[in-house]
Amino acid sequence: MPFKIQWVKKKKKEKAHVDYSKKLVGIVLAHIFIITDVFLIFCCYEMHSLEDLSALSYIAPVIFGAFSITVSAALGFYNWRASQNDFMKIEIEKTKQLSELKEKYGDNFTYTETKEIETPKIS
Repeated sequence: MPFKIQWVKKKKKEKAHVDYSKKLVGIVLAHIFIITDVFLIFCCYEMHSLEDLSALSYIAPVIFGAFSITVSAALGFYNWRASQNDFMKIEIEKTKQLSELKEKYGDNFTYTETKEIETPKIS
């Protein structure tokens, strides 16, 4: 009896959903990297052709400052968007849990949010 090899087909992996804010931040950062690199290469070429490096003392801080501000804004936007997404998911989950409780306990069920109150320690 000959030995047969059976090939197991792998399941196709579904594309992972990439969030809009991640795409946007990636595009912004890529453009900023390209723009600053092109500008720095142009400045280096001009300084080499003029044989004058005094402009470098003015250009370098401006380039790095603008770059850091833009990157900070892009990352700040991403963090803000992620926190809003998390907040929405929490609210959706809370709504689902409330509807399950209403189904379980009937229409007369009311939900009141309870908060813990710290009691002051008397010493």
